[in-house]
Amino acid sequence: MSFGFAVWILVCLALLLLLARTTLAILKWKKRSSMQQSDEELLQQQRRLVENFSQQRIPRQNEALYEEIRERMRVEEKLRHLAYHDPLTGLSNRAYLLNVLGDELNSARGAAKTRGFLLYMDLDRFQTVNGLWGHHIGDLLLKEVAHRLRVSTRSEDILIRLGGDEFAILITRIYDREQAARMAERLLGVIEEPVDLEGISFSVTASIGLCVLDADRTSAEEVLRGADVALQHAKKAGGNTYSFYDAAEGDAIFLRLQTTLQLKQALERKEFELHYQPIVDLRDLSIYGVESLVRWRHPIRGMISPGEFVRLAEETGYIVPLGSWVLEQTCADMQTIRQTLKTDLLASINVSSQQLEKAGFLTGLSDALAKYQVPPQSVQLEVTESITLKDAGQTGALFQQIQAMGVSIAFDDFGTGYSSLLYLQKYPIDAIKIDQSFVRNMQKDAVSSGIVQFLVELSRSTGMRISAEGVEEPAQAQALMECGCFYAQGYLYSRPVPLKDLLELLRHGLKAGFASRLR
Repeated sequence: MSFGFAVWILVCLALLLLLARTTLAILKWKKRSSMQQSDEELLQQQRRLVENFSQQRIPRQNEALYEEIRERMRVEEKLRHLAYHDPLTGLSNRAYLLNVLGDELNSARGAAKTRGFLLYMDLDRFQTVNGLWGHHIGDLLLKEVAHRLRVSTRSEDILIRLGGDEFAILITRIYDREQAARMAERLLGVIEEPVDLEGISFSVTASIGLCVLDADRTSAEEVLRGADVALQHAKKAGGNTYSFYDAAEGDAIFLRLQTTLQLKQALERKEFELHYQPIVDLRDLSIYGVESLVRWRHPIRGMISPGEFVRLAEETGYIVPLGSWVLEQTCADMQTIRQTLKTDLLASINVSSQQLEKAGFLTGLSDALAKYQVPPQSVQLEVTESITLKDAGQTGALFQQIQAMGVSIAFDDFGTGYSSLLYLQKYPIDAIKIDQSFVRNMQKDAVSSGIVQFLVELSRSTGMRISAEGVEEPAQAQALMECGCFYAQGYLYSRPVPLKDLLELLRHGLKAGFASRLR
């Protein structure tokens, strides 16, 4: 092979290699270009999908938002309805009433006429229905009452269920009491009609209180409170009737409630004090004993009469701690008198049935006597016919235990009750106190004089001590002595006085005229 031919072969091989590389590069470039184009197309497709999705998503978001708003509105409407309506009867409730009342009172200000009335209704003895037939029947009855009120009132009247068995009706465009009274009477008749619930037939009655809406009422609560006061008056009258609010009566009830709340704190604040009224021997005007009487020195109202708080204390149960304090403080004061004047007096202490019913009464009495070294024979417990212990046997046994301690028992206000003489047969009694009503009328009424004479003879035959209350005139004292009653108390000799004045009275005596200076 020649050299030239060899060179030619090498050149051809080089050209072939270059052509192969070029072809491979072209193929790779085409493939890359094709892939890039595919990628761009795919990206463009994705962009189109995103744009289409976005265009569809906007209305969907709006629709979801609108639905959410509608749901919230439905919930708010439901909550608003629940806030102002009673779930059992569907009537409006107290909150709604107060709002509407406020608007009515604002309209009434400056108006010359009455704007209407609030009628407050309560079913009589509703708890009896629940007790006899259960709360299910009670709920059905409340629904029936609500239905009867709906069909018996005008469209402009607003019906309210205040709670429990209490309903209210806001009556507008009725301008005088006669119209309101006729409506109340008609509603009482509607409620009284017999009702049949699940085969149970019965009838109920209601009580109604009415309060006028006028410019004098300053708040919705005042109107509601006034109607409630009138309602309570109707219930006290026996029910199945109506009553209008009276401002004076409302003030008295408010004062009574205020006094009840303050009773609880009065003992802690030491606002009570004891006054003592002498029990006098009419023959020589010597002081035989004293009756312990509680007084309330209120920090704002001053001295409050026992008539304003003793009965209230009994009704509320506060008489028990108050009575315990009176018992112990009397014993403490008797110790002071004994140590100061070296004398013993008969201390007559009023006790209530609630005190006697307490299991610890005897222990408290014994402890007080021992603590202040008071001779039991110088203490007398006054009870009245109003004692209502569980039975006569229990009362008699308690009295015997008291007497076994050396303490005596007296019947106060004797002769005023129908069972006074019967009580003398049931219970062991040491003394009786003639009520002041007989003493006051002895000179005017032969019957009163005869009763006093009879009681004196009765005390002699039974061995009981006897004294009289409420002596205010010398002629009354003289008449008592002529009948044979030699012990009495009253303003003729002394009003109830605090301990320091009692000590002076005991030092100087009635004859020195100290008592007249106290009157």
